[in-house]
Amino acid sequence: MLIARRSQRGRPRPKNACHKNAVPGSCGYTPQPPMAVPKKKTSKARRDKRRAQHGIESPRVNVCPTCHQPKRPHHVCPTCKTYKGREIEPLRTPVP
Repeated sequence: MLIARRSQRGRPRPKNACHKNAVPGSCGYTPQPPMAVPKKKTSKARRDKRRAQHGIESPRVNVCPTCHQPKRPHHVCPTCKTYKGREIEPLRTPVP
């Protein structure tokens, strides 16, 4: 038997009010699954092993086949303006 209990301010609570034993969806409240929380503290060794992969690398550099100056791979050579042995015209308008 459901009894309408009085709330703290003196008004009776409706019979279908959400409470611990309420059927999900009966009162508009659906319980959310709890957030993911680690069971154990991550040790300093495990944390540092993971972070060892985050190091900053220097940019890769190749040698231009025409002028033998360093250039970035798959980019136009900044000194002789060639790409894959072909001469490239510079852009007439600046790139936005």
